[in-house]
Amino acid sequence: MGAISQCLARGGSGEILFGVDLPTEPNAIQSLLDLHSKYPETFAIRRLNSSTGSIFHPKLWSFTLRSGSRVAVIGSSNLTGGGLGGNFEANLLVNSQQAISEIIDHVDEHFSGGRSEPVDEDWLASYCDIYKQRKRVEDAVRHIRQRVRRIGEDIALEKPIPRRIAGHSFAFTGRILDWPRFDKLYPTIRRLKGTVARSVSGIKSAECLVHGDILGGRKSTRKLREARRLGVPVIHQDTFLKILNRALAARTKSHSSLR
Repeated sequence: MGAISQCLARGGSGEILFGVDLPTEPNAIQSLLDLHSKYPETFAIRRLNSSTGSIFHPKLWSFTLRSGSRVAVIGSSNLTGGGLGGNFEANLLVNSQQAISEIIDHVDEHFSGGRSEPVDEDWLASYCDIYKQRKRVEDAVRHIRQRVRRIGEDIALEKPIPRRIAGHSFAFTGRILDWPRFDKLYPTIRRLKGTVARSVSGIKSAECLVHGDILGGRKSTRKLREARRLGVPVIHQDTFLKILNRALAARTKSHSSLR
């Protein structure tokens, strides 16, 4: 909420319409309500009551800048900590002024419409009670989801992945936060006596392809498909970082013992 607060403090204004059919976090609503209390003339919030049984599910934002230019963001992010920060989401920046006008009209109609209702502390207190009950159910579902994710963890890969850096070859696609390839990642691997396969054609010489969380689009897809075609194991960056950190820790320990 920091960016919204800064905008309002600098004289900006805004409106937010949210739904609670899916688990909108009470803390997020409380933060919005606090901002409305602080800036009652320039910041308004309302909730949509989907009493017909339909779920209010749009995720879109529109912004008008001081210059008068407008942009919009539309995608999958819910008004939750995960949706706005931690999850893998897909959001698109819209620059078409015609499309933005239609988005604003859509939001304004809902915001002022018959199913739009005000939010106050009494309503939020009641919502918190229901949210706690629902959260217990969702925690159980989350536990089941984690069990589903673990299915197959003990299934051996066609080719075993390296367990250390020295003597092994790695290819990379996507990027790893705080590990720029040419300035830090590749030199570190070479310092640890490992090698790097840098091109798509070089994947066949790699023992695994590391997929970074900062996706690379079409170029990454080519590498991933080539690795799958060749039977080269594809591992997530977290798995690689565990291998790398073990190697760095062992190197540090070895150097300390030599002093």
